[in-house]
Amino acid sequence: MGCLDELRSGQFSIYGQWVAIASIVLLFIFSLVNIIGTLIIFAILGIVISIFMLLIEIPFFTVCCKTPLIMKSTAFFDKLWVRSILYLAFGALMMCTVAIKVSTLIVPAITLLAAALLYMTALCKRETRSASTLTGGQGVVSNSYQPEGAAPQNQLV
Repeated sequence: MGCLDELRSGQFSIYGQWVAIASIVLLFIFSLVNIIGTLIIFAILGIVISIFMLLIEIPFFTVCCKTPLIMKSTAFFDKLWVRSILYLAFGALMMCTVAIKVSTLIVPAITLLAAALLYMTALCKRETRSASTLTGGQGVVSNSYQPEGAAPQNQLV
């Protein structure tokens, strides 16, 4: 299962993960750029948020420390509603920088809000959380709804 198969899958939880990873990169870079100036507090918050998001989105980093606390917190953050609310809050927090000064921190704020919307869409479509194979996940998992007693669509009856 490759990147193109995941793109064609129509699973918004994978799209949300990709946009969230792009947000991590943008947030870290633009926070470093804005650390000198009037937005120092938001820049430091951006760096902390990007590191936190990295631990949530890429499960490889939590494999090293398999303590019960980390396993419980990983299970908590695997829920789509938690991720959508968390990214919505992070995006709104970074949007507050506009009240002080318009800067490049608005770009990761927009991508954070887009990730929140994609996770909310996945939640509304009742998708299970799928992680991309590029980040160590299982890739596309079939979520098609089948009524009880119905024959699977891919098999002949």
